[in-house]
Amino acid sequence: MEKTNFTFVFPSNWMKAFGLMLLSVCWMGLQTASAQDCGEVVCEGQLNVNLQDNCEAVLTLASAAPGFDCAATVVVEDGVGADNVIQGCGTYKFVVTADDDPNNNCWGYITAEDKQPPVLEFCPGTVSGWTTYNYGFQEFVCNDIDKLLLDGPASYKLDKNGNLIEGSFSSKHAKWLFKYVTGFAEFTDNCGDITVTVTDEVVYGYDENCDDVTIVRRFTAVDSCKELLSPDVCEQTIVIGKPDLDDVYCPKDAELSCEDDFKLDAKGNPHPDETGYPWLYQAFDVDYVKGEDDWEDYEHKAYLNSTFCNLGASYTDGERIEVCEGTYKIVRTWEILDWCAEGYARVRECKQTIKVGDYDAPEVACEDVDYDNDGHKDLRTYSTGPYDCTAAFHVPMPVVEDNCSSWEVLTEIVGFSTDGPVVATIAPGASRYVSGIPLGCHFIKYTVTDACGNKEVIFCAFQVEDQVEPIAVCDDDLNVSIGGQGLARVYADDIDEGSSDNCGPIR
Repeated sequence: MEKTNFTFVFPSNWMKAFGLMLLSVCWMGLQTASAQDCGEVVCEGQLNVNLQDNCEAVLTLASAAPGFDCAATVVVEDGVGADNVIQGCGTYKFVVTADDDPNNNCWGYITAEDKQPPVLEFCPGTVSGWTTYNYGFQEFVCNDIDKLLLDGPASYKLDKNGNLIEGSFSSKHAKWLFKYVTGFAEFTDNCGDITVTVTDEVVYGYDENCDDVTIVRRFTAVDSCKELLSPDVCEQTIVIGKPDLDDVYCPKDAELSCEDDFKLDAKGNPHPDETGYPWLYQAFDVDYVKGEDDWEDYEHKAYLNSTFCNLGASYTDGERIEVCEGTYKIVRTWEILDWCAEGYARVRECKQTIKVGDYDAPEVACEDVDYDNDGHKDLRTYSTGPYDCTAAFHVPMPVVEDNCSSWEVLTEIVGFSTDGPVVATIAPGASRYVSGIPLGCHFIKYTVTDACGNKEVIFCAFQVEDQVEPIAVCDDDLNVSIGGQGLARVYADDIDEGSSDNCGPIR
């Protein structure tokens, strides 16, 4: 069969249309192939990640859903934002969702760990005392250990930058010691708050009675994940020494009033509880660090009324030196012993002068009278005598109290006012009878002086009045003549035969 060739001539616009059709079919095929290649999102069930310097980590799609090469969104449910950034340690759920199909998703868990421990920034140095409120720097001595030593492990918190979190101290005692006395360590960390735990170890010297005692205070820090301890341990040394004789102050000279009811020792002399003991400064008072609000009120003194650390004291009294009745002085000699010293340095002697004195004047009061027994004081009153217009009477003693010594009284009758003329004087121990005191209001001036020269003056008011009735003398044989009108006139002078009154004319 003979071969035949056919030739077709296509219009040009038909060729363009056919080409576009072929391109469209190819593009649709590519899209279908791409969607089929991504497939279903498959997540890792459990992941682990290390947090970085800012306590964050980023969960990538490649880590969360390895093998899924299409666009997708990763969200970590850590409670801080809706993104793929992990903030803070812990185990969190994560979800991966394909961008082109929200129903194509998966989930898993990721555990964020902090592998960076806290870093020590500051460690307090060795301390052997502290600056008190009112008494300057005071060294720690022997029994101060009871106030410096923690009862057990203590703690406080710092933020990530090493700043103290107020209110985080485990006790008021710890707060006081760390903030104001011995100081505290500071740490920083990349992740959140830091808990610092503090423990004490007591180290004694070879001779526990005489050598210094040391507290080794250790500060250890753990981050907020409570996983890593800082490799940096801060150790602070607190030195508690023993006092010596140069630290002791002798008691000051003392004065007591003989009127006071003070304590006596076995020999009848004033007790040191009243006059004072040798003493020395200590860093703390007995109740100094118990969490009270008036810490600054304590005086920081330890008294040698009993053995204190390596020190003790005793005393002897010399004979009494009499000054006046009820007043005397004693020279008290104190011997202070330091049994950790050697030779002559073991004993120190000091003198204290104690005076028991009569410093107060007697207490003086007027003797009261109550003529009408109505319970109220009356003005003391004396009457003139029957033969003249003056009074004579026995002057009462004042009411006097003096607990220390004897006393004497000078009595003066002062006329008309407290600064009036003295009309009578009674010397101490003399007769108390006075006479010639005129009518009117006067004062008894009492000057009471005790055996030590203390003096008290009071004025007691009284009055002299005429309580004597006139004496009438009449003519008892009077004859009267009646005139012509039956009347007679009789005058007083006709009847008076010498009537009189002690204080003046009669009428």
